[in-house]
Amino acid sequence: MTCSEIRAELVAVMQAKNEKEAEIKEKEEELFADEHDGVAEKFLAKERAELAKERAELAKIKDQISSLGAQVERECYVRQPQDILQIQYQNPDHLVGFNASEIVWGGSDPTPVIGGTFPSVDAKQEWKQVLEPHDADYEGESLVGATGWALNPEFSDVDLPFYHPFGFDWEFTIALDQPQDDPTKYTFLLARGNQSQQAEGSGDAIEQATAMHVPLPIGPDNIPSVLGVEIDRGVIPNGFTELHPESERGGLAPGDRVAVFGRWIVDCGHEVEVADVKSYRTEIHPPLLMASARVTHDSLVNAQAKAVTRVLFASRAYLVSQRFTTDTDTIYDDTAGDDGPFVDHMVNEVIKVDSFRSLSVEAHPKIKSFPFDGKREAHFIVKPPPPPNPFINPGRLYVSYQFTVRSGCSVTVTPGALGAIEVVITLDQDGYTPPALPTRKGRSWPRDELDELRDGTGTQILEVEALAGVIEYLLTGPLGAIAVEVILEILGNGGIETDEYAHVEDNVDIYDASRAFFSVSVTDLPTTKGVTQDDSQPFPVYGWLEVGYEPLTHHV
Repeated sequence: MTCSEIRAELVAVMQAKNEKEAEIKEKEEELFADEHDGVAEKFLAKERAELAKERAELAKIKDQISSLGAQVERECYVRQPQDILQIQYQNPDHLVGFNASEIVWGGSDPTPVIGGTFPSVDAKQEWKQVLEPHDADYEGESLVGATGWALNPEFSDVDLPFYHPFGFDWEFTIALDQPQDDPTKYTFLLARGNQSQQAEGSGDAIEQATAMHVPLPIGPDNIPSVLGVEIDRGVIPNGFTELHPESERGGLAPGDRVAVFGRWIVDCGHEVEVADVKSYRTEIHPPLLMASARVTHDSLVNAQAKAVTRVLFASRAYLVSQRFTTDTDTIYDDTAGDDGPFVDHMVNEVIKVDSFRSLSVEAHPKIKSFPFDGKREAHFIVKPPPPPNPFINPGRLYVSYQFTVRSGCSVTVTPGALGAIEVVITLDQDGYTPPALPTRKGRSWPRDELDELRDGTGTQILEVEALAGVIEYLLTGPLGAIAVEVILEILGNGGIETDEYAHVEDNVDIYDASRAFFSVSVTDLPTTKGVTQDDSQPFPVYGWLEVGYEPLTHHV
């Protein structure tokens, strides 16, 4: 079957699943009512048998969906043309052959016993920026940009909850571009640890790249190397992140072209081993601005188009700090003080409990007042799908787009060279009005729930004894000797209290075309049409752009 046929069958089977689930729910309610009304057992037995039959049929339908989903992955997720999405950006000056371990440790060796991997006296926060200042939350002038192919996009099941008040991460891997004229243009972002397949999702990413013939950078140990990208799932539009196998309008898919601007960090919480050497991975975590592109036959606005390049654009609504506060009234205020990074904050919390100034340990991460700092500009270059016959005029080049921005942000669309469309997105803190924080509620994490998360991480991030040991070392005298007991008792009696915010990812429709500037010749650019300011939504910018050729026969 073709990709379109597989997706059509998947839509039909998913509809059958919904109908079957509705039937089962109705039969369950009937059985429940009859059981409580004292209906004769022989009739109840018949109802239970019918219900069991329906559930068995539902299980078969789910197996069909799983099988069709696998077929979609094989037939529909393909390597997209490299030229359809590129960026023009001068990355900051950077170290060549930097040692990620030294950034984690703060020196050439970890502190004995209680140093090394986060949480430790060396790594008091989970992520450190590769460029100085290592402990900064904002990217500042260290903002990096890169392009490549997306691999293995997925939602994480396990993260340190105290750093993820907007939900656990959505993440993917990039096979970075290696331009012939500048092969290290983006691969400088990779550390030795990026060769490891121990990191979650890396093995699957390598397999996908191999199946789609996506070229992979080769690291210093002659092993394929990929770059991870991670961001709280609740701060990016779900139209960008949610993959719908049954539709061409899903979010980022394996093989899509992707461009990312964001914070270049070393993951201090995941030590990996490469060629018998301990190391750490680098990531872009979190991205500030992302774009994904693929060739599609499902234009949002032009039914005449045979194929278009569609690009989705998304930016983060909020930035979670790695510093904590004891004053929840100033969580969203950069000018107010804080209680330090995670390890220092936990030491202070234990002292408060032991000195009877508190009955609980709390971990309230600050939220930066702005999702970005300064004035940031991202320059994207988008091209239409390659024409099927390069010797025949493919028709008139046209562009369609719709963007939504908050105040202080802008989008400019202009014609570029050789049939390209250039998109420049500007984010300016001086003119930006931050959105209000979404509703916040408390959430306690007792030891048993943290232990469940720990089992899925393969790291010591959630090892309570490891954290307690660090705290014990940092404290002196009798207080240090009872640190472990204090933490274990607190965790057993209710846990560590932190924050959870209402998600905003479903507040907007990234595919909305109701205000689009569509199907116009590139000669009509630039124009201010198609870009709407809306401060009632939380994202600095989001939207889409399509570019393609319209056959000349459509114009007289």
